[in-house]
Amino acid sequence: MITCSESAENRVWSMWGEAGVQFRSNVVTKGGEIRLHAHNYDHVALITQGWFAVREVLPDGSAKEYQMASKDFQPSSRFNFHPVGYRLMIPAWYQHSFTLLEGEIGEVLCFWGDMNGNG
Repeated sequence: MITCSESAENRVWSMWGEAGVQFRSNVVTKGGEIRLHAHNYDHVALITQGWFAVREVLPDGSAKEYQMASKDFQPSSRFNFHPVGYRLMIPAWYQHSFTLLEGEIGEVLCFWGDMNGNG
């Protein structure tokens, strides 16, 4: 397991492989984010804790913005709480970012097929 702290983003992440699947747990604290980035592989992002603003930039340059929240998340107010779900399939080369909107802590768990035969 590899773990790294990125204080500028209020984020700690850990990566590991199991049963042919790679996992990356991104734990974000209040005011934190996972900055806009892309990968050369498809993967799934699962919101396990918290309420996030999500931004996707497609390869053609068009952008989508929406909210996602964990299944059991209870916001302090229902005003502007409109999550589209708690899991997202992100195609290769789609840029994406997550910003924690409410709560002291949130987690985005990403996973994808192991391309190196590890795990």
